[in-house]
Amino acid sequence: MRRIRTAAFWLVPVIAACGFATESMFATSVLAQDSVQTDRGVLHPSYQIVLLDAGVTPDSQGAIRLLNRLTTSNATVDEIGKYIRELGSDNFHARRNARFQLLGMGSIANAQLSSAIHSHDFETVLQTKSILRSLKSKSNEAVREEQVLAAFRLLSTEVNRACVPSVLAIIPELKSKTLLKHGAIVLWASVSDEHRDQIASALQHPNAEVRIAAIPAWEIIEGEKAVELVRPLLSDVQSAIRLSAARALFDHAPRVCMETLIDLLDSEDRSTRLQAAWLTAEAFDEQHAISSDRTFGEQAELWREKLRTSANQPNQYRLGNARHQIRPFLAGFKEQFDRSISSLKTHYGDLQYVDSVGDAVASVSNGIARMHGSDKKGEQKLLIKAEQVIGTEQFSKPFTVVAELGGEAKGIGTYHVGISIGNLRILFYPGLRNGGFRIECVDSKVFKVSKRPMPFTPGHEVLCEMCIVVTPLQNGAVRLETTITDPRTPSRPFTNNYVAQAKDIRRLETICLERSGGAGGAALFGSFSVEPADAR
Repeated sequence: MRRIRTAAFWLVPVIAACGFATESMFATSVLAQDSVQTDRGVLHPSYQIVLLDAGVTPDSQGAIRLLNRLTTSNATVDEIGKYIRELGSDNFHARRNARFQLLGMGSIANAQLSSAIHSHDFETVLQTKSILRSLKSKSNEAVREEQVLAAFRLLSTEVNRACVPSVLAIIPELKSKTLLKHGAIVLWASVSDEHRDQIASALQHPNAEVRIAAIPAWEIIEGEKAVELVRPLLSDVQSAIRLSAARALFDHAPRVCMETLIDLLDSEDRSTRLQAAWLTAEAFDEQHAISSDRTFGEQAELWREKLRTSANQPNQYRLGNARHQIRPFLAGFKEQFDRSISSLKTHYGDLQYVDSVGDAVASVSNGIARMHGSDKKGEQKLLIKAEQVIGTEQFSKPFTVVAELGGEAKGIGTYHVGISIGNLRILFYPGLRNGGFRIECVDSKVFKVSKRPMPFTPGHEVLCEMCIVVTPLQNGAVRLETTITDPRTPSRPFTNNYVAQAKDIRRLETICLERSGGAGGAALFGSFSVEPADAR
């Protein structure tokens, strides 16, 4: 979120109103010891708050304590029994703390809580029933996932080798791809020679996710010596195990690992397929040279041919620290507008430029895209297609769009800025009192939500953050959860939840940054991202 003054701008730190949606997809390189690139820095305030709310200090020791508390193997019967007894305490603070601790333990406390329903103490029975209802709710599971993610993110910024047993213990209980990814990243960041026995044991673990995380960890410890044990896993029946082995051994046996990655481009598991494609693009040094005009299949065939034609060449491929990054190819998109261009006519990177005016001007400078408008009424767009983001023609699963947008102080009320999702445009008027938020059909201009007031007036040359969580529903309907935050009043965001019918939103195949309306100031756009939920 940024305030613009002519050519200059600066960032205003704000805890994003849309939660953690934008965090997971853009996680940077894994942090580790000697051979793995580190990414140590300041923990985002939102994660600090989660840790404090969980009753632990926002440091590595607190994060480890939280992981231990949330792991079944570390919660004792005596500890759960102690908190259940305190539910009937005469002390309000003791009862509240006991409830908090039991909720934090999650389903591992279910059996003893179920027995406590038959207690002779009325207060204990009431509290126990309430806790069991909460534990069975989706909201409590979401809180647990938030806490685990916050612990992992802290351990990524403050490496502590003592966390390895805790991470290995909690991985089998994780369901979210986001948490499994960050758990592996923390493990690779923290593992060292002292963990040799634990990692060797993890390689034989009955849970596949533990083995997947342990394979690169073993290579980090053993180096070249790991080849003998790991190489047979390149032929494992599970595609995710083969991917993990190729990731681990790439710099020791690049040719055979490259062949494994190319084979995995046909994997039925989407996550494995996209991670293999990302590593392949990195090994070919083509991460920024991929054409958005190609389908995933076309790109995969180009890589196969490139590998075939280099069959007689020595091993020239290397991944280095990149092999410890978990990133999906084409699963997600982010544009920072960090490349200036005086006239934007056809495209900007992966974004396609379209206008219905003809004489309108668009440019990019100082990290800001500007759509300058025209005297004629019309639209200017920068669009991205679903196929470029997720490799399919339409979005069929939830995704989140986040953009910074605003406008200049000319023609207040005559033009608007926004984001279109399919055939629906979500917009507001820069400079107009209370912003005049609305949702309209792009083709017919019919209002679906009509000029709702926001708790702030979008200032001139102020970039607000618009976050839209898009959830496809049954029968083609789509839920749009919009949050708009002004950096000057971050504690008072505007929110709107709207369920769009299939006939209005049409096909979920494009997302656009838009300026629409008549003469007036330029629409301003900062960073723009699209994150599929299953890439998290």
